[in-house]
Amino acid sequence: MKYLLLLTMLALAACSSDPTPEIITSTKQVVVMPDPSMFECSLVSVFPNTKTLTDIQVASLIKELYKNNKQCYTNINAVKDFLENAKKTTD
Repeated sequence: MKYLLLLTMLALAACSSDPTPEIITSTKQVVVMPDPSMFECSLVSVFPNTKTLTDIQVASLIKELYKNNKQCYTNINAVKDFLENAKKTTD
């Protein structure tokens, strides 16, 4: 009877103890590349002849350079925002 009682107590003690969970951690490095269209900037490939340049051509050239600069500025800010967002998701 003593042995049966002792065996029962041991069985209950074994069932009541929770096993410690095994925690598995792993890290994975991922390179996030922005969309290639974000790296595109328009260029003025051919400048007009400076000796025969008219006021209208100068204004047109300045307008085109301004438009290209604005596009590059927008693309650079988009790349910056993309990388900051990617950094937030990896932290």
